[in-house]
Amino acid sequence: MPRLKSVIDLSTLLGFASLGGDVLKARVLRGLMKDVASVVALAVATGFTAGALLIGMGYLAYQELVQAGLDPAGALLLMLLIGACLMFFLFRITARRLSLLRQKRAQTLSGGNMAERMSVLMDHFIDGFSEGSRRRR
Repeated sequence: MPRLKSVIDLSTLLGFASLGGDVLKARVLRGLMKDVASVVALAVATGFTAGALLIGMGYLAYQELVQAGLDPAGALLLMLLIGACLMFFLFRITARRLSLLRQKRAQTLSGGNMAERMSVLMDHFIDGFSEGSRRRR
């Protein structure tokens, strides 16, 4: 009977250890998701700020073109053309990134457990985010 009791104690101890590991994984994953959410929020705020700066710079360029002697309608047309080209360029980049994300999501969801899938997804997100910041430098 003492041997059976030690086996039961060992299995109980292993069960608690397994449960503790699952709780720790969930806590780490939750912390990782908070970090990712904060990075996304900061990226959105940075995007809004960059957009406001671009609008201000466009207005200043328009004013300089008018003061340099260009007709106001011509300066406006030139600024609209530059803005349309910029929007088209950004749209193409966004569409390409979305298609890549769909492909990665299909690959990620096809295999592995949830922790592995989240880890792979987070790695891809961080790689893409850091790649974008390296290009801007």
